[in-house]
Amino acid sequence: MGFVHPDKSDLFISYAHENNEPLFDGADRWVSRLHQTLRNSLAGKIGRSEDFEIWKDERLRGNVPLTEQLEGRVRETAAILIVLSPSYMTSVWCRRELGRFLEAEVGRRKGPSTSIFVVEFDQAERPPDLADLLGYRFWAERENGKTRTLGKPRLDASESLYFERLDDLTVDLVKELRRQRGAAAATDGPAPMPVAAPPRPPGGGATVYLAEATDDVDEERDEVRRFLVQFGYEVLPQSLYPRDNAEVYRAAAAADVARCDLFVQILGEFPGKRLPGSEGSLVGLQHECGIQLGKPVLQWRHPDVDLGAVRRKAPAYEPLLNGPTVIVEDMQKFKEIIHGTLVGLKAPKPTPKKQQLGRDRLVFVNADPADRGLAEALGEELLRREIGYVLPLLCDQPADLRQDLEQNIRECDALMLVFGKSEPLWVRSQLMLARKMAARREDPLSVIGIYEGPPAPKSEDMVGVRLPNIKMVYLDCTDRPDGAQIDRFLEAFESRAEA
Repeated sequence: MGFVHPDKSDLFISYAHENNEPLFDGADRWVSRLHQTLRNSLAGKIGRSEDFEIWKDERLRGNVPLTEQLEGRVRETAAILIVLSPSYMTSVWCRRELGRFLEAEVGRRKGPSTSIFVVEFDQAERPPDLADLLGYRFWAERENGKTRTLGKPRLDASESLYFERLDDLTVDLVKELRRQRGAAAATDGPAPMPVAAPPRPPGGGATVYLAEATDDVDEERDEVRRFLVQFGYEVLPQSLYPRDNAEVYRAAAAADVARCDLFVQILGEFPGKRLPGSEGSLVGLQHECGIQLGKPVLQWRHPDVDLGAVRRKAPAYEPLLNGPTVIVEDMQKFKEIIHGTLVGLKAPKPTPKKQQLGRDRLVFVNADPADRGLAEALGEELLRREIGYVLPLLCDQPADLRQDLEQNIRECDALMLVFGKSEPLWVRSQLMLARKMAARREDPLSVIGIYEGPPAPKSEDMVGVRLPNIKMVYLDCTDRPDGAQIDRFLEAFESRAEA
């Protein structure tokens, strides 16, 4: 009995006969094993296995022509699963199965199909009809550059990557079947077996743009995608973009980025390919879309990436790996940061409190270690005005430094950046971090002071950052802390707090 329609199949598995042949006696028939594990996985999310129907022709042998019965099954199935491989690409009858399904889809819906699921049995060139669809990679690359199919010759419980891919496939397939079931109920009347609506996901309606990644970090990107889906977040893009023109790709990416609440990017060791008509890489092009549309950005790279080697091989790419929004942590920590950021972005914003600087108020005086002395002198000037201050932690543990920095930005009542011996890049990175942390604060950070100290004259143009809804106060103190300049900063804070 079908889940979408009682008398029709929910899923048709289209595959080449060669991909289901066991390598030796006792080895798995790979497609049959996929059929079994997928059925069990779907049963855990839809209900009993009797509540849906997966069709796979067990009798199909080699290049046997499509029978009338089989052709009818292909045309009427709710969704089709393509087991893509070089053998599939050379099979005339497999391609005809796909063609029959696509013909039926044209009559059923407008726009791109969401009913085609591509399981990659091995690395294979895709036909044009499947070029823009996201796939489920059931193969992995070995150290020697060759590939192996997951779960072959025999699937066992230790093949964790196989089950991760299976879970991805199941979640997306259930979503599509529920969509079609709802559409059928609206057209044909109530479904014969009502299924309770799934509980509202904890994601709260947030949408994440998870940028396309290079091959060396595909697994990390898949891990983040699974995490987001499990928390109920919508993940874009839902299909691959055209790659024959950079401007067409940029327009498609920008349309998706515009819909998202957060831009997330997994950065690998290599910049990736360039698209025709583009001077930069595909990775950089997507990042530009996120920045230009003003989206909060979170990026990740592995702590073991050798930035020196990247600088030698791809000097234009190295700044992206070392930018202010790049988080260099283990993957679990990065996922926690993503979730925390999204919760902050979607949480109801509290009514800003009216603030007045005075006793029990705290200014975070953020300074590079080279400007520590200047920061301490500035702190003493604040203390004379009965205003507390906190300086950055002094230690050699990057994780502790990062945690302390983020906590200070989150908890302080005002932020002051000391721009003395430090480079403009340091000031820019701190401003970008303050922007990123804004979603985690109870009250908005409305004023940031930039304390311009020795050794050389500074200017606003050297920093080159402007943030909406935040007033930037530049304090010209070339020799030592200037009380009048500090008072000007505090007055600006008080006026913004009272507004």
